[in-house]
Formats: sequence, C-alpha cells, structure tokens
Amino acid sequence: MDVPGAVLERGHVLHRQSVLLEQSVLLELAASQAPDFQASLRQILKSDAELLGVERVSYWSFSAGAEAIRCDVLYRRDANAFDGGTELRRRDFPRYFQALLDELYIAADDARRDGRTSEFTESYLKPRGITAMLDVPVWVRGSLGGVVCHEHVGGAPRVWTAEEQAFARSIGHVVSMALETAERTRAEESLRRSEERFRLLVDGVKDQALIMLDPEGLVVSWNAGAQRILGYEAAEALGKHFSDFHPPDSVARGRPQAQLRGATARGRLEVEGWRLRKDGTRFWAGVVLTSLRDEHGRLRGFAEVSRDMTERKRAERQQRLLAAASAAEQQQRLLAEASAVLVSSLDSDAALTAVAHRAVPLLGDTCLIHLQEGGGRVRRVACEHAPGSRAERHCGDLLGPEEGEAPTELVRVLRTGRSRFLPDTSRLLQRLGEEDSGRFVLFRRFRPASVLVAPMLARGRTLGTLTLFREELGHPYTRGEQALAEELARRTAYAVDNARLYEELRRAEQSQRFLGEATKVLVESLDYETTLSRVSRLGVPLLADWCVVDVVEEGNVLRRVAAAHADPAREPLLRELQVRYPARWDTNPPATRVLRSCQPELYSDLSDARLLPLVESPAHARLIRELGSDTVLAVPLVARGRILGALTFGAARKRRYGPVDLLLAEELSHRTAMAIDNARLYQEAQKAINLRDEFLSIASHELRTPITTLHLQLQHLQRHCAKSGDATLCRRLDISARQIHRLDKLIEGLLDVSRISTGQFRFNLEPLDLTQLASEVLEQFQQEAARADCRLVLRAEGPVTGRYDRLRLEQVLANLLSNAIKYAAGGPVTVGVEERGDFARLTVQDQGIGIPEKDLSRIFGRFERAVSPRNYGGLGLGLFITRQIVEAHGGSIAVKSRPGEGSTFTVDLPRDFRPGVKSARAGPTEGPEP
Repeated sequence: MDVPGAVLERGHVLHRQSVLLEQSVLLELAASQAPDFQASLRQILKSDAELLGVERVSYWSFSAGAEAIRCDVLYRRDANAFDGGTELRRRDFPRYFQALLDELYIAADDARRDGRTSEFTESYLKPRGITAMLDVPVWVRGSLGGVVCHEHVGGAPRVWTAEEQAFARSIGHVVSMALETAERTRAEESLRRSEERFRLLVDGVKDQALIMLDPEGLVVSWNAGAQRILGYEAAEALGKHFSDFHPPDSVARGRPQAQLRGATARGRLEVEGWRLRKDGTRFWAGVVLTSLRDEHGRLRGFAEVSRDMTERKRAERQQRLLAAASAAEQQQRLLAEASAVLVSSLDSDAALTAVAHRAVPLLGDTCLIHLQEGGGRVRRVACEHAPGSRAERHCGDLLGPEEGEAPTELVRVLRTGRSRFLPDTSRLLQRLGEEDSGRFVLFRRFRPASVLVAPMLARGRTLGTLTLFREELGHPYTRGEQALAEELARRTAYAVDNARLYEELRRAEQSQRFLGEATKVLVESLDYETTLSRVSRLGVPLLADWCVVDVVEEGNVLRRVAAAHADPAREPLLRELQVRYPARWDTNPPATRVLRSCQPELYSDLSDARLLPLVESPAHARLIRELGSDTVLAVPLVARGRILGALTFGAARKRRYGPVDLLLAEELSHRTAMAIDNARLYQEAQKAINLRDEFLSIASHELRTPITTLHLQLQHLQRHCAKSGDATLCRRLDISARQIHRLDKLIEGLLDVSRISTGQFRFNLEPLDLTQLASEVLEQFQQEAARADCRLVLRAEGPVTGRYDRLRLEQVLANLLSNAIKYAAGGPVTVGVEERGDFARLTVQDQGIGIPEKDLSRIFGRFERAVSPRNYGGLGLGLFITRQIVEAHGGSIAVKSRPGEGSTFTVDLPRDFRPGVKSARAGPTEGPEP
C-alpha cells in the first residue's frame, strides 16, 4: 500500500475542502440579512471537526487586556454536542498566552511535552485524554480576539500535517471574518436605529431650523423647521454653503466664516443677526452653532439651531427708537443698572464684567476694563463685545496681566487721571500699519474707528481705566458720551474701591482670628518645639502654601525644628530640603539672611534671577520651585533683644506677598518669639527648682547627722547637770536643747518639702481616734504653752475615729498649735474635734494677731509668711506641709481670720479614706464650711 501517496492525496483533498469551506461560509455570510454569529460558529466548528477528524474543536474568546480566554463554544464529535464555559488565565499559563501573541499558530504534536502547551498537562490535558493540539489565533481588526483550538484525544500523539495546519489557519480566517461581519452588522443596525430616531426627532421640530453642516460648511441635513423658516425644500438646500443663508453685506464682512471659526475654537457659539430666506427677504435669527467632533477630536461638521426672532428684533428696535428719543433717559438707565450691579456684589471682577456687558452696544462695540495693581502692573478684568465684532477673537483670550508694560493707550490716562478722546482713529491706524513698533498694542489688536478711554477715579487715586471702541466709521464718540463714560467710570471706581476696602477688612478680620488662634496655640504648651510645629501648621494655608521654622540653639547652632505644607503630597519635599540643604550660617537662603541681619526679607515676585543668589545649586532651586515658591517672606523671631530664630513662608502664583502680609507675619513672629522665650524661661526655672529641691534634700540629710550627735551630747550633759545641781548650767542646757529641737523641726520640714517635691511623701494608714490624738498632742505642748502664757483647751464630745496616718496627723496638729501659740501668746488656744457625717473636723482657734485678708490665699504656699521674719521665726513651710498632708488624706484645710481678732483653722478629713479617690472638699479655702 502506497501510504505516502495516500497521505498526499488526503492533503490535496483537505486543501480543496478548506478552500470550498471558506468560500461557502463567506457566501453564506454575504447572503444572510442578519447573520447569527453563534449559529455560524457552531456550523464552522462542526465542519472543521469532521474534515480534520478531530474529537474536540472549540472557540475561545479573549477578555479585555488579553489576561484570560473563555471557551464560548466547544464541539465534541463523539457526542455530536456543543458545550463551553471553561476559562483559562494568563497568570496560570504564561507560555501558552505568549505563544498565541508571537506565533501564527501552535501545532503541538505532543501537547504534553511541547513547551507551549505543557502547562495544561495536569489540569486540562490528562483529565480529558488530550495528546495533541492545533490552535489558531483569531485576529479581529488588528487585535487578538480569540483562538480556534483543535484537540486530539487518543493514546498516542498526533502529527499535524502541513495541509491540516493550512486548513486550520483557513478556519481561523473564516471565524475572524464571521466575527467582523456580525459586529459590523450589529453596529450598522444600531446606527440605522439611531439615525431613524434622530430623523424623527428633527422632523418633529417645526419652530426651529435644525441644520447639519460638514466641516466646509455645506448643508448635509435639513429639517422641516428649516424648510418652514428659510423656504428651501430639503433637496434644494442640501449641498448649499452656510453663507448662502446670510445677507450679502454680512458675507462681504466675512461673518459666516468667522462664526464657523468661532464655533470650531470654542465648541459652541451663540449669535444673533440677519439671515436670508429663499425669496430674498431678511429675518432676524437667534443662532446656536455647535462644532461636532469624533472620539479622536477631529472636526466632523457643525450643528446649527436657529429661530426666527424678527418680531422680537422689531420690538427691540422700536424700544431703541423710543429710548433714542430721550438720551438722558438712556444714560440714567445705564448708570442705574451699572450702579445696581456694582452695589450688589463685592466680587469686583464679576461686577466689572457685568458693567462692561451693559455698556455694549449702547456705548460701543467693545468695552475693556483694566485695573492698576501694585508694581505698576495693569490687569485686564473685563472685555465685552457686540455680536460679530472684530474684538470677538481678542476678547476670547485669557484675562489677566497685560504682557510687558501697561498698554500705551492707557499710560497717560493712568498717570494724569484725565480722559482720552479719539473720535477718528483712521490716520493713527494708518501710521501704525506702516511703523514696526510695539506701541499702541490695543489699537493694533482691536483696530477701532473711534476710541474713548475714561479714568476710574476714587479718593483722588486712579484705580484703572474704562475703554470703549466703536468699529463703524461715521459714528464717532461725542462729548456727551464722553461725560457719560466718565460718570460710569467714576461709579465703577468707587465700587472697586469699596470692594478693596471690604477685602482689606475681611483680611484684617481673618488676620485677627488667625492671630487669636495662634495665641491660643502658643499658650497651650510650654514645649517650644511642639509650639513651633503647631505654629507652622497654623500658617498654612491662610498665610502660605508652606512654612518652615529655624531656631538658634546653644552654641550658635542653627536647627530646623518645624516644617509644614498645605499639600500633604509635598511634605517629603520639605524633609528632603532639610536633609540636603540644612540651615547654616555660611549659606544665603532668606532664613539665614534674616538671622544674620535681624531684618525681614520680602520677595513679592521670586523670579529666577532673584532665586539663584539665594540657593546653593540649580538642584536646590528646582526643589524650591517644586514646593511652590513664587513669593517668599521671612521674618526674625526676636525676644528681649535676642534673635531666637526665623519663620519662612512661601506661596505659589495664586497670591503675592505685600506689606499687609509682612505686618501679619511680623506680629505672628513677635508672639511666637515671646512664647519661645517664655517656654525656655520656664524650662530654666524648672531646672533651677529641681536643683533647689535636690539641694534641700541633700542638705537636710547632711544636717541630720551632726544635729543628732549634738542632741545626744546635750542630753548627756543634762543628765550630768542634774547630778551636779548647777542651776545656771542646767537652764542654759535646757535652752540649747530647745534650740536643737527647733532646728531639728526645721530640718524635718525641709525634708518633708523635698519628699513632697520628689513624690516620696508616704502614709501608713491605721484606725485612729482623733480625740485621743488631740489630747496627746496638747499634752506635749503644755510646757511650750506655759512659757507663752497660753491656756490650751480641748473641746470634744467623744471619740471620733477614722483611717489615718498617726504621725502625719500629729504633725498637722503640732504645726497648727505651734503657730497658734506663737501668734497668740498670752491668750487661750482651743482645739476642737467633732464628727460630721462621713467627715471628721479638727479646728484650732486662737485670739492672736490674726491674718490680713490679702494674705489668706497665699499662706499655704511654700516659703510663704504673713508676718515679718524679724519678729517671728520660721521658714514658712509649716502650713504648706500641713496642707499637703491634709489633701493627701483626701481632706481640705481652710482658715478664717481678721487682723486683731485671731484665726480659726479648720481641717475636714474623710473618715473612711481610700487612697486615689479625691474628696469633693479637697483644696484650701479662705473660710471653713458652716
């Protein structure tokens, strides 16, 4: 048997069949009115499987971005059934997806070993018994749309012949054409339905002319409204040019082409003007002309919607004729309307635009309003023109500062404050056309026939100019119109001046609120770095787009302690600036210049020429620009004659720093400097207090040792004196012992102050009878009271118990009794103990010298005294320690006293004291509770 011959013959048969199949499918698609792609695809796949003798043939479509393919249709020849739904992702089978993009087809004779398809072996090939694959990509309009997959099922691999591969590629072409045909048919059907709806909509509009033009302005669509208004049948109008519906004089002036250009540039143009009907009559039309563009932005044509407004125009003309009968009435109406606009808005730019709009066309074809700003700059804030005016393309320019110096036409008016009046500019325009210079920019640009420039005067200052142009010859400005323009300019100037005053007032109020908030922030913390960080945040965005703070630290070292930006995305730029270009005395940025000179630095317009001398390198300059630094302000932080640092603010072009901003920044810097100085003084005071407390603690401990030794020696001598019977010596030894005891009490007081300051004041709570404690303390003070000729009295009705520290409450009573005996010598001292519900009350009452009212609030302070130390000894610590002990027990102490009438100290203590729970009565007061 001639096997190669049979294979060759089979190949020829397949080739002929592929050609016939492709042709038949194409013929079927061409003959079908509404091809069903799915039905066609199924027929193609079934024929493909039969002709190639393949068990499985499927079509897979790609998702957007070619990240996955999904089986749309799978034909299984053994079951003669269709299936689908499986999805494969590119991230799971990257080599296969890349092969589809790079190769014309994939012929994998042994799919399980082929590098392009082996990825499927375990998950797809083996479960389905597939050993060979022949996959053909399907390209649709240059993009990969899908793949036709032939899968051979069997025990051994299959060798795909060249004819089979060619046939498979033909199948791919057929599927591609079927897919494109189906998509095109769907698109055409959608377009047909859309056009039908549009046609029905357009034909239904009867009172408006809806006309479609091509990019050259030729009519391509004509509705029933256009036929009714213009008189042309659709067949007559199609192909006519847009200008054919304009009067000859309008065509001669180029208005139709100008309108097309305006619609092209702006996208939409609204105009009014005369139009021409078929019978030659004119009508006044209101027109909206819109440019039409495709998805790539290419101009596809224009849509014109116009309405016959002749009656309205006639009525308007009659109104103008009536108004012309009384020029004074016209002028008053214009001035009244302008005044109403000017007083109704504090947005000066919007008000000026409204005024210019009302001045056209009554006073001119074009009205320009310029304002004079700082530095001699002139800004154009309004430009209004009549429909079809030559100024149309110039007024469409962005409003803003005029390029270069102020326009020549305005300089003299701004300088002198007097109007400029040019009834006829023909000779001037002729001369300007011959000379090559930059003078008279406005005349060159607008080319008016008659000009009127009026100054805007308010409070003796020229704030700007109001400029009026007329384009038509033979209608020059008159002196009466000049007077009207000057009055209009004067009212406009006062409105601008009021708006500026309002803005200054508003900024002043903002500044006051800002400074108030800053002051609040400055006093909230005594940590100056925290304070400066808050100040830098507070400065943006009200005062700046960014703010940095540099301080001079010990050793004359510069350090940046705070930085903030209104845009969080630019905060890293501030950190990069700090790392790469730290503040140093030998550099030249505004902050360092301020620190060296102690004078503010103001850069209203930080141009490149002014920036470069301030930076270290071009990279430094680029970083400054990226922060948004078109205007910069730096002020020193000075307190008590010392420079502490500098605040630097920067902003983009949306604002420009001036004297007002400088004043605000200097006030902020003054308050900030005072806060920094206070914080540093506080820190120094805290250090001094800590050193004092440390000294007191050390000194007290060091004094205790010699005092204890001296006390023991005196006791030893007192025993020997008692045996010897020397009365004089014993008396002197008793006096020395009392002084040693007094000194020991003073040292113990200093130790208590040290313990209180360091938080080492400890208590040992136990059940205690306050009546018994008071009796014991009185017994201890009997000898001292006898020396002062004081009678001690205890007033108590019975035991009063609670949980207290015995030694500390004994110290409280001892301090109060000691003071009472000291200041009430010769009089009685009464100690009272009583129970008051959940509280126990101790009172110590004397009839001594009393305490002035002004001293009552301070006698419980540390080292505070209400009497002269020359007459009464002590360190002023007894009442301070007493208050600390009482409050530590959850209680309160109060005093009631008058000079010459004695004093009463009242101590209230909770009977069931729980450490950590503060009593509602805690804190010293000037009078006890009743």
